[in-house]
Amino acid sequence: MLNQGILSLTRRIGISYDYMQKYNLLPNDALILATTKLNDIEYLASFDKNDFQQPCKAERITLIMSTEKLK
Repeated sequence: MLNQGILSLTRRIGISYDYMQKYNLLPNDALILATTKLNDIEYLASFDKNDFQQPCKAERITLIMSTEKLK
């Protein structure tokens, strides 16, 4: 029986690779997006608008780029 944490990591890495190709993301940004998506997280806070704006929109994740949006 596989450790659930290992399986989860393997799945994140696979989806991360897909996001790297699909959205031209760097590995660390793709891993952040994959972790967000796989855990059904609806919001991603980042000041990196250029990297995350289009992928978040396509994956239906709300991108928060300022503290004003938290209110």
